[in-house]
Amino acid sequence: MQISEIKQILEELLKHAAVEVRRIEVVAGDPHPFINISTPDSGILIGAQGENLRALNFVLKKMVDSKKENQNSPTPMFLVDINGYHRRRISDIKRQAQTLADRARTYKTDVAMDPMNS
Repeated sequence: MQISEIKQILEELLKHAAVEVRRIEVVAGDPHPFINISTPDSGILIGAQGENLRALNFVLKKMVDSKKENQNSPTPMFLVDINGYHRRRISDIKRQAQTLADRARTYKTDVAMDPMNS
């Protein structure tokens, strides 16, 4: 299944959810593409601490998985992002990890990050 087909499924899902969407664009990312949604209803789609966004990603991946022509082929990798929320969150985690690594090297002690969802 191509990323353009996934984008169409997402557009249909958001239309049924009655969420105003300004634009949906596919952005190349590392290691998989981001499907970025620009919307004024970001609070509804992201939810408290990203819970709704994680649920949206899960539901969309299940929908894509069910529409695959060959059920034995792997599900394409992608990540839905709302107004850049995931990208900011990923960069914040990378920055925090770098800071803690520098602190561990400098003080030669163990450091721990806060627990995170997978």
